[in-house]
Amino acid sequence: MSSNLDLSILIVNWNTRERTLACIHSIRKFVPAQAEVQIIVIDNASEDGSVEAIRESGVDVEIIENKENAGFGCANNTGLEKATGRIVLFLNSDTEMTATTIPDLLNEFDTHPEVAAFGCKILGYDGVPQHSVRGFPTLGAYLYSDTLLGVLGLFRGSHNRYRRKQFDFEQWQPIEVAMGAALAVRSEVVQKMQGFDPRFFMYFEEADLCRRIHDAGYGLAYSPVPVVYHVGGASSRKSKARMMLVIRQSMFKYFRKHEPAWKMLAFSFVFKPLFLLHMVVTLLKQQLKAWLACFRKDSGERREKYGRRLAVTREFLTRYSVAFLRA
Repeated sequence: MSSNLDLSILIVNWNTRERTLACIHSIRKFVPAQAEVQIIVIDNASEDGSVEAIRESGVDVEIIENKENAGFGCANNTGLEKATGRIVLFLNSDTEMTATTIPDLLNEFDTHPEVAAFGCKILGYDGVPQHSVRGFPTLGAYLYSDTLLGVLGLFRGSHNRYRRKQFDFEQWQPIEVAMGAALAVRSEVVQKMQGFDPRFFMYFEEADLCRRIHDAGYGLAYSPVPVVYHVGGASSRKSKARMMLVIRQSMFKYFRKHEPAWKMLAFSFVFKPLFLLHMVVTLLKQQLKAWLACFRKDSGERREKYGRRLAVTREFLTRYSVAFLRA
C-alpha cells in the first residue's frame, strides 16, 4: 500500500449519526492547508440514517457500509484496506478535533521517528483530561477491580500499575497502552501488525494491538500536544448490561492470548464465581439504596439513577450470567 497522504482518519460508526457528523465536520474544518488528509467512515449497519446523512453533508468522506455490526476492530481493519496515509488515526465517532490537532500530531511523528504509535491528550467537553493511558492488562488488576478480593486490598498494586493512577497527562512519556478513542500509528507498522485482532468484537482490541507493537520492538508514547475532545460511550451506552458481558468476554480473549494456559485455568476458576458473587452483592446494595431513596423521599432524579443502575445489574445477572460463565 502506498502512503501518498499525510494522514488517514478511520471512524467506526454505529448508530451515532449526530456525533459522527460533528466529528467529520470538525476534521474538515481544521485540516491545515499543508496537510493531505483522508477520512474513512466505516458504518456497522446503522439504522439511524447515518450513511444517508453523511452523504448529504457534503463533506469529502469515503464511506464503507458493512452489512452487519462487525465490531470495532474488524470495521477498522476494513478501513485499513483503503487507507493511504503515512499515519493512521483510529478515531471514535464521539470525538472532535481542535485547530491544532492534526499539525501537532503529524509533527510528533516527524520529531520522534523512534515512536510507532502515539496516544493523544483526550479531554472531556468540560476540559478535564480523560484517563486515556493504561499499562498492559494483568490478571491481578481484574481480580482487584471485579471481585470482592479488592475489598480485602489484594492485588491493589497490580491494579494501580494497570490503571496508571499517577500518570501526568501534561508530560510527554513512553507508554504501554493508549485509549483507542484517538490512537495514531505509523501505516507501515499497523500494516505489519495486520491491524486489530478480529477476535475482539469490542474492548481490549487496542490493548492487544499496543502489546503486539511493543513486543515487536517499536516504541509507543503519549503526547499532551495533540488534543482531542471525547464524549465517551456513545455507542456502548445503548446496552450497558450487554457491554458488561462483552468487556469480560474480550478480557478472557486477551488473557488467553497473552498469558500461559495454566494461569488462565487458575484465573477462570477463581475469577468467574467471585465476579458473580460481586455482582450479587452489588445488586443487594443497589436495591437497598433504591429502597432508602424512596423511604427518604429523595429527588426523582436520584431515585431514577438508582433504579437504572439496579436494572442494569439485574439484567446482567438474569440475562448474561450464563454467557459470562462460558466466556
